[in-house]
Amino acid sequence: MTFHHLFDIDPIVEAIGVYLTKPDYANCSLVNKCFNRHFRRLLWRNVSNGPQSRVEPPLDESYQTALLANGHLIRSVRISETKTGNLLKFLATSLSPVDNLQEFHYWIASYGQDSELPLLMDIMEKNSSLRECSIKRTDPRDTKNTYARLFNALSKHPSLRILRLHEAEDVYQDVYRALLQSLPETLQILDIDWAVRASTQPSDSPDRGWRDVYPQLRSLSFKLMFNNQEEETLFPFLHRCPALEQLRINHFPKGTVRKLASFIGDVELFPKLNDIYFAHDTLSKSDWGSLIPAMQGRIKSFWVFAVHISGLRDFVESLTTCWAQTLEVLLLHQGVRLKHIDIEKILTRCPNLKTFSIFTSLIYREEVEGKVPGLEAWFDEGRDSGTKDWVCLELENIEMAFLDVREIYTGDPGAPESDDAKGQRMLHQEECTDKGIKKAFQMLGRLTKLKYLRLGWVTSEAFADDANMDLSFESGLKHLEGLKDLEVLDVSNMYVIDMKQEEFEWMLESWPKLREIHGIQYYEDHEDKKEHLQWLRQQCPDIATKGKNPHSQTLVNHLHFNWSEDYLYRYRCTTTNPLSFIPSSNRKPTMDATTDIETQIHNNNRFRQDQTQRAMLSQANDSPSPGNGNIEMECLAESIGSDNPLEELAVEKKLDSPGTSAADQTFQSTRILLVDRSRSGKPCFASMLIQGQLNGIGLNAFEIRNDAGGMESVDDEEECHSDIRNG
Repeated sequence: MTFHHLFDIDPIVEAIGVYLTKPDYANCSLVNKCFNRHFRRLLWRNVSNGPQSRVEPPLDESYQTALLANGHLIRSVRISETKTGNLLKFLATSLSPVDNLQEFHYWIASYGQDSELPLLMDIMEKNSSLRECSIKRTDPRDTKNTYARLFNALSKHPSLRILRLHEAEDVYQDVYRALLQSLPETLQILDIDWAVRASTQPSDSPDRGWRDVYPQLRSLSFKLMFNNQEEETLFPFLHRCPALEQLRINHFPKGTVRKLASFIGDVELFPKLNDIYFAHDTLSKSDWGSLIPAMQGRIKSFWVFAVHISGLRDFVESLTTCWAQTLEVLLLHQGVRLKHIDIEKILTRCPNLKTFSIFTSLIYREEVEGKVPGLEAWFDEGRDSGTKDWVCLELENIEMAFLDVREIYTGDPGAPESDDAKGQRMLHQEECTDKGIKKAFQMLGRLTKLKYLRLGWVTSEAFADDANMDLSFESGLKHLEGLKDLEVLDVSNMYVIDMKQEEFEWMLESWPKLREIHGIQYYEDHEDKKEHLQWLRQQCPDIATKGKNPHSQTLVNHLHFNWSEDYLYRYRCTTTNPLSFIPSSNRKPTMDATTDIETQIHNNNRFRQDQTQRAMLSQANDSPSPGNGNIEMECLAESIGSDNPLEELAVEKKLDSPGTSAADQTFQSTRILLVDRSRSGKPCFASMLIQGQLNGIGLNAFEIRNDAGGMESVDDEEECHSDIRNG
């Protein structure tokens, strides 16, 4: 009895496939007819011309033949780079079987001799089943008629759920309005990053031409570039989006912020809105202060991306007063400069806060005569205002700088300073720093649910680059013993780290879930510390030890707080592969537009390996099927050789009670072990646990092993090889 005769393996192959790359799909396709049928579909499901993909323009004859033979299997096309003409033209004109696309992504870095938007329209018009579409950098030479064709194609896609349009130049407001009016009612995620110019003449009937409602639109991103005309274009559209949950505004002109805040703060219009992103570089502090009160008590996630914004006391006061009980995610990035007292307000007033990030040169020096800024201003219990304990004990991710106070002179820089005065000042600063650091470790040690911790120092002319939270026992490291859930420690911006082997041993024992440490790679250049790093790698090769993270928004990259990725991923998983659903709290790696699909698959695979058991169990519990038999399948297909295809798979059936047929038994727990060993011994499949429902199989356990005898003839295998040779 063959494996595929026992029961339908489609769900298992889908679940296994998320761990594999295209070369793995090709190897699996050579196993037998059964595997060929399933893995050839996976092999051709995504077509890309990224830097590492198999599509290298110009298209050679063999690949064109393969595309023609497998075009009906293509579900996703990603075209990037500048040399797109050959592939795009081939897909649009020659590849007629491609009429079942579900995802189409098109990004170009520069413009060719001819506009390629008409070719895009040919593809879109042939694929009415399109669910996701991304177009970046349309040609400025495209006329209004070309855009009209695009909008007409969009309106005729009843399955479209996700639409991204980026980097169009010199689009007039009437074209922008026509786009919004052409959107299908099924749209759930809309991301428009267009530079829109105001029309020379206002619209006679701004309310004409709109749909009654966009009932499924939950995530919206836009750039408001024109002045005083939002009421003609944007507001009529927003009026028709009652299900909006997530809003990202990349730019808006001065003078519109209060009107905009008042509009989106209307609870009756947007009862579900709870996630907001604002990016702006010219708003005044009074403008920022007016944003919060308009949206009373319902925002859970707030991300501010601004440049050189300081004096935000009113902003912080409003934030911690209006959203104190609802705020869960707060990301303050780029140049949002807060004083230490402002940070203290956030951490002592927001009990439900789970993610907090303020890092990149953000701490604003508080000039208080007789006080030393830095750790003393944050943690010293002797301050007049008193130091309160943090109430946000649910924090899972935190990223912030602890400012050292050494060598910071708070007196008159032009006045001479005697040696005695200098010594007293340095001693005082040393005492304040040591006391503040221990207090900081004590505060962090109370965050027992912490998963991501990034510490560092502030780079500024006002501060010395001499942080001394060196993560040694002497500095107070043992206060962090309770962080049992810690997964990532990032100290790549710490100026001084003095971790020895005993600190590493303590970390491994105290933090059992630790899997990444950033910032200790520099040990390679220090002979006295190099052995500590080597010891760590030998003891725990699974823990990634990395150097400095080049990203300024490390926490965002780690948690993938891309404004729409959570919605996008939940949509993809629930519509394409229910068995691989991952809860929204465990977000997948962000798919950047410039990243080729193979790299994206590889990144997704690494992430999913860490989250498989929790994800599978969650989906199984949420989706019960008829029958009362639970099945556990542990797939341990340990290797697939790149040169030697797998032998046929044999099945050994084991029953709990001899003499009882499988059809007569229904077991509450059925264990299936899939084991494959090929001659190459190269690892391919990851261990995984699938929790599902299966009734009437009656197997306590069965094993799938590599059997030299096989269960299908060699002729069948050769036929299988010939079927996918071009692929």
